[in-house]
Amino acid sequence: GIMPNKPLQSISLTSPGYFGLNNQDSPVTLNPAFATQAYNGVIDKFGRIGARKGWTYSTTSGGTSSSIRALFQFDNGDATYTILSAGNGKLFTGETTLTEMPVRNSDDSADLSYTISANNWQIVQPIYDSGLNLSPHAYFVQKNHPPLVFHELGATAHAHTGSLGFQRLGDVGTVPSGYTVTTFMPNCALAAYGRMFMADIGADNNTVYYSALLEPDNFTAVGSGFINLEQVVPGGDKIVALAAHNNFLIIFCQNNIAIYSNADNIDNLQLSDVIKGVGCIARDSIQSIGTDILFLSNSGLRSLGRTIQEKSSPMRDVSKNVRDQFLLTLTNENKDEIRSVYYELDAFYLVTMPTSQFTYCFDVRAPLEDGSFRATIWDTINPTALLATRNRRLLLGKPNGIALYNGYQDNGSNYTFSYFT
Repeated sequence: GIMPNKPLQSISLTSPGYFGLNNQDSPVTLNPAFATQAYNGVIDKFGRIGARKGWTYSTTSGGTSSSIRALFQFDNGDATYTILSAGNGKLFTGETTLTEMPVRNSDDSADLSYTISANNWQIVQPIYDSGLNLSPHAYFVQKNHPPLVFHELGATAHAHTGSLGFQRLGDVGTVPSGYTVTTFMPNCALAAYGRMFMADIGADNNTVYYSALLEPDNFTAVGSGFINLEQVVPGGDKIVALAAHNNFLIIFCQNNIAIYSNADNIDNLQLSDVIKGVGCIARDSIQSIGTDILFLSNSGLRSLGRTIQEKSSPMRDVSKNVRDQFLLTLTNENKDEIRSVYYELDAFYLVTMPTSQFTYCFDVRAPLEDGSFRATIWDTINPTALLATRNRRLLLGKPNGIALYNGYQDNGSNYTFSYFT
């Protein structure tokens, strides 16, 4: 065959790969600004692709003998913070030294026998608990476990005379009617609008319970109540997660999303929207990125704002350039162990795939023209928990402790940053 006499076209590649990874479209028709492979990279603030940072251990003593799978920065209410973490069926305070914490009984006179069988805690802290006269509290929830409260202990509930520690919610507060201290076991929690919201309680998975105003541990006082979604979403869909945004209460089910307005005034709460056919499959994939909320759905990573706008038109997912591989990876994952973080300093959203050991990095600073995010894959870092701290550090859960995202080596070893277009 004779090649037709076509002039060669020169393409200016000022910053190859800066559209991020695209393993979705045919390479033949692909814009050269896309990368067909991109490992251990990030999109920098100039829109170029560069190497991600590495990690070094912050923790030097203590440790779990297995990975840290939950991380939280607890506001002590006096401009200082305590890192809380969990792994290997244990609860810890501290960052350089991990100190194992027991669960105490109701009058703080002895340790309670409290068995922790998994480490998929969701940890929330009501901001209305701080201030001069109030004592900060954090709440720990996960399926098949009575919720825990981390606060100043005392011989009587709310005496707040002792050191910081853990107690069961039902031992220091009240659980919804029909439940006991040990049977109320929600898997998701949200502290917002002056209340605590909890849901996904075993078989009772289409009811959201909320506390009395400014009493996050009181689910029976005047002002507490519940929202039942049985008639709201089709087919008795199961609640996965809760979020707050612009005075809306957002209830993510597996295949639908219910949005309630006036959440700041619960008496006027009303159903504002139901998005049918798209839901959230992983509780810990939900992150607020300031103006929007990102979440993992059955069809990829989605933005709530765009999902609401495009309800009637064909939906686009922000992970569309890596969609098939992303979804294929997701099918093998234990959704309870997926973690995510929005790291404002570098403007990326990370989501982990612990079984396949991939972490997907989506740049949210400058979406592409079609609204999708530039993606890269980190294949050698595999954090088991993620936390963006208030002083703009990114902490990672690793075996035996907590690590800091920094430098350009992974715990002293080199890693490979590669991409081609």
